[in-house]
Amino acid sequence: MNTGTLKLYDFARHDLHLPDKKAMEFVTTLGEFSEMQLAKRDLDLATKTELLAVKTELKQEIHLVATRMDLMATKEELYATKNELKQEIHAVATRLNLMATKEELSDVKLQLTRSIHDTETRLTKHMFAASLGQVIVIIVTVCTILKYAGILR
Repeated sequence: MNTGTLKLYDFARHDLHLPDKKAMEFVTTLGEFSEMQLAKRDLDLATKTELLAVKTELKQEIHLVATRMDLMATKEELYATKNELKQEIHAVATRLNLMATKEELSDVKLQLTRSIHDTETRLTKHMFAASLGQVIVIIVTVCTILKYAGILR
């Protein structure tokens, strides 16, 4: 028995007026109870290995959060990007509005082909008329020369 146990035994025997056997039982029970409480407390304590594991895990989480914070943008940057995207979407929408469908392009092609054909036809008629006019002028000129030469009357 140690001094603490002896003092407790004397207290139980003299102050609590317990017989020797009951005093000894009291001290033994109290000792067992305190040992159980110490063992329970020791179970609640972490080992150095567990502490190092938690420390490592926390360091990894801190690093992960720091990395995410580096990747985060400010509100101003987000608004600027949003405005740029809106402008690009508007530009694309405008281009799409200017684009024609295949059917519309076919119609335009057909109209242009007809217009070119009509223009060629008119140009051919004008060229024929101009050529005919030149032939008539040449014939009149030859006739006039022949008339002055006395060949024609």
